[in-house]
Amino acid sequence: TAAVLSMSLAPFMIKFNGKITKFIHKDSYSNNHQGIENTIIEESKYLSDHVILCGFGRVGQTVERFLHKANHPFVVLDMDIKRVHEAHNAGEAVYYGDAAKQSILMAAEINKAKVMIITFSDFHATLKIIKTTRRLNKDIPILVRTLDDSHLNELFEEGATEVIPDTFESSIMLASHLLLMIGQPPSRVLRQTRQIRQDRYKILENFYPGEDDNPMEQHQVMKGIIHSVLVEGSMYAIGHRLEDLDLESYNVKVEAIKRGHVRGENPSGETRIRDDDHIVLSGLIEDIERAEKYLITG
Repeated sequence: TAAVLSMSLAPFMIKFNGKITKFIHKDSYSNNHQGIENTIIEESKYLSDHVILCGFGRVGQTVERFLHKANHPFVVLDMDIKRVHEAHNAGEAVYYGDAAKQSILMAAEINKAKVMIITFSDFHATLKIIKTTRRLNKDIPILVRTLDDSHLNELFEEGATEVIPDTFESSIMLASHLLLMIGQPPSRVLRQTRQIRQDRYKILENFYPGEDDNPMEQHQVMKGIIHSVLVEGSMYAIGHRLEDLDLESYNVKVEAIKRGHVRGENPSGETRIRDDDHIVLSGLIEDIERAEKYLITG
Protein backbone atom coordinates (compact mmCIF):
# COMPACT_ATOMS: atom_id res chain seq x y z
CA THR A 1 0.00 0.00 0.00
CA ALA A 2 2.81 2.38 0.87
CA ALA A 3 4.51 1.68 -2.45
CA VAL A 4 1.29 2.31 -4.39
CA LEU A 5 0.67 5.53 -2.45
CA SER A 6 4.20 6.80 -3.07
CA MET A 7 3.89 5.99 -6.79
CA SER A 8 0.59 7.86 -7.04
CA LEU A 9 2.03 10.87 -5.23
CA ALA A 10 5.22 10.97 -7.30
CA PRO A 11 3.86 13.13 -10.19
CA PHE A 12 2.38 15.59 -7.67
CA MET A 13 5.64 15.79 -5.72
CA ILE A 14 7.68 16.34 -8.88
CA LYS A 15 5.38 19.06 -10.17
CA PHE A 16 5.14 21.00 -6.93
CA ASN A 17 8.45 20.14 -5.24
CA GLY A 18 9.62 23.76 -5.32
CA LYS A 19 6.43 25.07 -3.69
CA ILE A 20 6.42 22.27 -1.09
CA THR A 21 10.03 23.00 -0.18
CA LYS A 22 9.26 26.71 0.15
CA PHE A 23 6.28 25.96 2.44
CA ILE A 24 8.12 23.52 4.73
CA HIS A 25 11.31 25.58 4.94
CA LYS A 26 9.74 28.98 4.44
CA ASP A 27 12.21 30.99 6.50
CA SER A 28 15.37 29.18 5.42
CA TYR A 29 14.27 29.23 1.78
CA SER A 30 13.63 32.97 1.92
CA ASN A 31 16.98 33.62 3.59
CA ASN A 32 18.90 31.36 1.20
CA HIS A 33 17.18 32.91 -1.80
CA GLN A 34 18.02 36.39 -0.59
CA GLY A 35 21.57 35.28 0.07
CA ILE A 36 21.89 33.97 -3.48
CA GLU A 37 20.61 37.26 -4.89
CA ASN A 38 22.96 39.27 -2.67
CA THR A 39 25.94 37.23 -3.86
CA ILE A 40 25.06 37.83 -7.51
CA ILE A 41 24.42 41.54 -6.85
CA GLU A 42 27.77 41.92 -5.10
CA GLU A 43 29.69 40.17 -7.89
CA SER A 44 27.83 41.87 -10.76
CA LYS A 45 27.41 45.46 -9.54
CA TYR A 46 30.39 46.78 -11.50
CA LEU A 47 29.58 44.87 -14.70
CA SER A 48 28.52 46.65 -17.88
CA ASP A 49 28.15 45.39 -21.46
CA HIS A 50 28.61 41.90 -20.04
CA VAL A 51 27.18 38.58 -21.22
CA ILE A 52 24.63 36.72 -19.11
CA LEU A 53 25.25 33.04 -19.75
CA CYS A 54 22.35 30.76 -18.73
CA GLY A 55 23.40 27.15 -18.24
CA PHE A 56 26.85 25.78 -17.47
CA GLY A 57 26.76 22.31 -19.01
CA ARG A 58 29.18 21.30 -21.75
CA VAL A 59 27.88 23.87 -24.23
CA GLY A 60 27.82 26.63 -21.61
CA GLN A 61 31.35 25.83 -20.47
CA THR A 62 32.59 25.88 -24.06
CA VAL A 63 31.02 29.31 -24.60
CA GLU A 64 32.52 30.53 -21.31
CA ARG A 65 36.02 29.54 -22.45
CA PHE A 66 35.61 31.61 -25.59
CA LEU A 67 34.50 34.58 -23.48
CA HIS A 68 37.56 34.09 -21.26
CA LYS A 69 39.87 34.15 -24.27
CA ALA A 70 38.11 37.26 -25.60
CA ASN A 71 38.58 38.89 -22.17
CA HIS A 72 34.90 39.88 -22.17
CA PRO A 73 33.02 40.23 -18.86
CA PHE A 74 30.26 37.72 -18.13
CA VAL A 75 28.16 36.16 -15.39
CA VAL A 76 26.94 32.55 -15.48
CA LEU A 77 23.67 31.33 -13.94
CA ASP A 78 23.08 27.61 -13.42
CA MET A 79 20.75 25.40 -11.35
CA ASP A 80 23.11 22.48 -10.75
CA ILE A 81 24.44 22.98 -7.21
CA LYS A 82 27.39 20.58 -7.56
CA ARG A 83 28.51 22.14 -10.83
CA VAL A 84 28.17 25.68 -9.48
CA HIS A 85 30.09 24.72 -6.33
CA GLU A 86 32.94 23.16 -8.32
CA ALA A 87 33.18 26.09 -10.75
CA HIS A 88 32.84 28.80 -8.12
CA ASN A 89 35.53 27.22 -5.95
CA ALA A 90 37.77 27.24 -9.02
CA GLY A 91 37.31 31.01 -9.31
CA GLU A 92 34.73 31.03 -12.11
CA ALA A 93 31.99 33.69 -12.24
CA VAL A 94 29.32 30.99 -11.93
CA TYR A 95 26.36 31.42 -9.57
CA TYR A 96 23.42 29.32 -8.49
CA GLY A 97 20.25 31.01 -9.69
CA ASP A 98 17.09 30.51 -11.73
CA ALA A 99 17.38 32.82 -14.75
CA ALA A 100 13.60 32.67 -15.18
CA LYS A 101 13.20 34.69 -11.97
CA GLN A 102 13.03 38.45 -12.32
CA SER A 103 14.98 39.10 -9.11
CA ILE A 104 17.89 36.90 -10.26
CA LEU A 105 18.14 38.65 -13.63
CA MET A 106 18.00 42.05 -11.97
CA ALA A 107 20.77 40.94 -9.61
CA ALA A 108 22.82 39.99 -12.69
CA GLU A 109 22.34 43.54 -14.05
CA ILE A 110 20.14 42.52 -16.98
CA ASN A 111 19.59 46.16 -17.93
CA LYS A 112 23.31 46.79 -18.35
CA ALA A 113 24.12 43.51 -20.12
CA LYS A 114 25.13 43.37 -23.77
CA VAL A 115 23.85 39.89 -24.67
CA MET A 116 22.04 36.98 -23.06
CA ILE A 117 22.79 33.42 -24.20
CA ILE A 118 20.76 30.35 -23.17
CA THR A 119 22.76 27.15 -23.64
CA PHE A 120 20.65 24.32 -22.21
CA SER A 121 18.12 22.33 -24.21
CA ASP A 122 15.03 22.56 -21.96
CA PHE A 123 12.47 24.32 -24.17
CA HIS A 124 10.00 25.27 -21.42
CA ALA A 125 12.71 26.65 -19.15
CA THR A 126 14.14 28.60 -22.08
CA LEU A 127 10.73 30.08 -22.87
CA LYS A 128 10.31 31.26 -19.27
CA ILE A 129 13.73 32.92 -19.31
CA ILE A 130 12.98 34.72 -22.58
CA LYS A 131 9.63 35.99 -21.26
CA THR A 132 11.16 37.25 -18.01
CA THR A 133 14.06 38.86 -19.86
CA ARG A 134 11.77 40.67 -22.30
CA ARG A 135 9.74 42.09 -19.40
CA LEU A 136 12.92 43.61 -18.00
CA ASN A 137 14.86 44.47 -21.14
CA LYS A 138 13.12 44.72 -24.51
CA ASP A 139 16.30 45.39 -26.49
CA ILE A 140 18.94 42.95 -25.28
CA PRO A 141 19.85 40.34 -27.93
CA ILE A 142 18.94 36.81 -26.78
CA LEU A 143 20.87 33.94 -28.34
CA VAL A 144 19.27 30.51 -27.82
CA ARG A 145 20.68 27.02 -28.30
CA THR A 146 18.21 24.19 -29.04
CA LEU A 147 18.53 20.50 -29.88
CA ASP A 148 16.54 20.87 -33.11
CA ASP A 149 14.20 23.24 -34.95
CA SER A 150 10.89 21.96 -33.51
CA HIS A 151 10.19 25.19 -31.54
CA LEU A 152 11.88 27.84 -33.69
CA ASN A 153 8.76 29.91 -34.33
CA GLU A 154 7.66 29.95 -30.68
CA LEU A 155 11.10 31.04 -29.52
CA PHE A 156 11.27 33.85 -32.07
CA GLU A 157 7.72 34.97 -31.23
CA GLU A 158 8.57 35.24 -27.52
CA GLY A 159 11.61 37.39 -28.26
CA ALA A 160 14.64 35.25 -29.13
CA THR A 161 17.01 37.15 -31.42
CA GLU A 162 18.78 34.09 -32.84
CA VAL A 163 18.10 30.38 -32.37
CA ILE A 164 20.89 27.88 -33.07
CA PRO A 165 19.73 24.23 -33.47
CA ASP A 166 22.39 21.63 -32.64
CA THR A 167 21.37 19.31 -35.47
CA PHE A 168 21.78 22.00 -38.13
CA GLU A 169 25.01 23.47 -36.79
CA SER A 170 26.75 20.09 -36.58
CA SER A 171 25.69 19.40 -40.19
CA ILE A 172 26.99 22.79 -41.32
CA MET A 173 30.30 22.24 -39.53
CA LEU A 174 30.72 18.79 -41.10
CA ALA A 175 29.87 20.07 -44.58
CA SER A 176 32.21 23.06 -44.17
CA HIS A 177 35.15 20.80 -43.30
CA LEU A 178 34.32 18.61 -46.30
CA LEU A 179 34.18 21.57 -48.71
CA LEU A 180 37.56 22.81 -47.47
CA MET A 181 39.03 19.32 -47.87
CA ILE A 182 37.92 19.09 -51.51
CA GLY A 183 39.55 22.41 -52.28
CA GLN A 184 36.72 24.95 -52.07
CA PRO A 185 38.00 28.47 -51.27
CA PRO A 186 37.51 29.32 -47.56
CA SER A 187 35.82 32.61 -48.52
CA ARG A 188 33.18 30.74 -50.54
CA VAL A 189 32.56 28.22 -47.75
CA LEU A 190 32.21 31.05 -45.23
CA ARG A 191 29.81 32.89 -47.54
CA GLN A 192 27.64 29.77 -47.98
CA THR A 193 27.43 29.01 -44.26
CA ARG A 194 26.69 32.65 -43.46
CA GLN A 195 23.85 32.67 -46.00
CA ILE A 196 22.35 29.49 -44.53
CA ARG A 197 22.28 31.08 -41.09
CA GLN A 198 20.85 34.35 -42.39
CA ASP A 199 18.07 32.34 -44.07
CA ARG A 200 17.43 30.64 -40.71
CA TYR A 201 18.37 27.18 -41.99
CA LYS A 202 15.57 27.02 -44.58
CA ILE A 203 17.74 24.97 -46.95
CA LEU A 204 18.12 22.34 -44.20
CA GLU A 205 14.48 22.04 -43.19
CA ASN A 206 13.21 19.17 -45.36
CA PHE A 207 14.62 15.64 -45.62
CA TYR A 208 13.96 12.37 -47.39
CA PRO A 209 12.39 10.08 -44.75
CA GLY A 210 13.69 6.54 -44.25
CA GLU A 211 12.06 3.30 -43.12
CA ASP A 212 13.22 3.81 -39.54
CA ASP A 213 11.86 7.36 -39.33
CA ASN A 214 8.73 7.87 -37.28
CA PRO A 215 6.46 10.23 -39.30
CA MET A 216 5.01 11.84 -36.16
CA GLU A 217 8.43 12.32 -34.65
CA GLN A 218 9.79 13.71 -37.91
CA HIS A 219 6.86 16.09 -38.09
CA GLN A 220 7.75 17.45 -34.67
CA VAL A 221 11.48 17.70 -35.28
CA MET A 222 11.63 18.82 -38.90
CA LYS A 223 9.69 21.30 -40.95
CA GLY A 224 8.84 18.60 -43.47
CA ILE A 225 9.96 15.99 -45.95
CA ILE A 226 11.01 15.71 -49.58
CA HIS A 227 8.93 13.33 -51.70
CA SER A 228 9.00 12.45 -55.39
CA VAL A 229 5.67 11.90 -57.18
CA LEU A 230 5.80 9.79 -60.36
CA VAL A 231 3.29 11.13 -62.89
CA GLU A 232 2.07 8.41 -65.26
CA GLY A 233 -0.91 6.90 -67.03
CA SER A 234 -4.05 9.01 -66.86
CA MET A 235 -3.06 11.26 -63.98
CA TYR A 236 -4.59 14.73 -63.93
CA ALA A 237 -1.25 16.59 -63.90
CA ILE A 238 -0.10 15.31 -67.31
CA GLY A 239 -0.18 18.08 -69.92
CA HIS A 240 -0.63 20.88 -67.37
CA ARG A 241 1.87 23.66 -66.72
CA LEU A 242 3.25 24.01 -63.21
CA GLU A 243 1.83 27.50 -62.79
CA ASP A 244 -1.64 26.20 -63.73
CA LEU A 245 -1.38 23.41 -61.17
CA ASP A 246 -0.62 26.06 -58.50
CA LEU A 247 0.91 23.59 -56.06
CA GLU A 248 1.98 26.48 -53.80
CA SER A 249 -1.67 26.73 -52.72
CA TYR A 250 -1.16 23.35 -51.03
CA ASN A 251 1.78 24.80 -49.06
CA VAL A 252 4.30 22.64 -50.90
CA LYS A 253 7.29 23.65 -53.00
CA VAL A 254 8.35 22.09 -56.30
CA GLU A 255 12.05 21.51 -55.71
CA ALA A 256 12.76 19.87 -59.07
CA ILE A 257 11.42 17.83 -61.96
CA LYS A 258 13.27 14.69 -62.96
CA ARG A 259 12.73 13.79 -66.60
CA GLY A 260 14.55 10.67 -67.71
CA HIS A 261 18.05 10.93 -66.26
CA VAL A 262 17.97 14.75 -66.02
CA ARG A 263 16.98 16.58 -62.85
CA GLY A 264 15.95 20.22 -63.32
CA GLU A 265 16.18 22.32 -60.17
CA ASN A 266 13.61 25.05 -59.45
CA PRO A 267 11.59 24.52 -62.65
CA SER A 268 9.77 27.52 -64.12
CA GLY A 269 6.01 27.86 -64.07
CA GLU A 270 5.99 27.35 -67.85
CA THR A 271 7.19 23.76 -67.47
CA ARG A 272 4.56 21.36 -68.81
CA ILE A 273 4.26 18.02 -67.04
CA ARG A 274 4.81 14.92 -69.15
CA ASP A 275 4.09 11.25 -68.66
CA ASP A 276 6.84 9.59 -66.58
CA ASP A 277 8.00 12.85 -64.96
CA HIS A 278 8.99 12.81 -61.29
CA ILE A 279 7.76 15.94 -59.48
CA VAL A 280 9.95 16.50 -56.41
CA LEU A 281 7.93 18.17 -53.64
CA SER A 282 8.90 19.47 -50.20
CA GLY A 283 6.63 20.39 -47.32
CA LEU A 284 4.76 18.94 -44.38
CA ILE A 285 3.65 15.33 -44.75
CA GLU A 286 -0.07 16.13 -44.76
CA ASP A 287 0.34 18.92 -47.33
CA ILE A 288 2.34 16.68 -49.66
CA GLU A 289 -0.33 13.98 -49.38
CA ARG A 290 -3.02 16.49 -50.41
CA ALA A 291 -0.89 17.79 -53.29
CA GLU A 292 -0.16 14.27 -54.52
CA LYS A 293 -3.85 13.40 -54.50
CA TYR A 294 -4.52 16.54 -56.54
CA LEU A 295 -1.83 15.62 -59.09
CA ILE A 296 -3.46 12.22 -59.50
CA THR A 297 -7.17 13.05 -59.61
CA GLY A 298 -7.37 16.83 -59.98
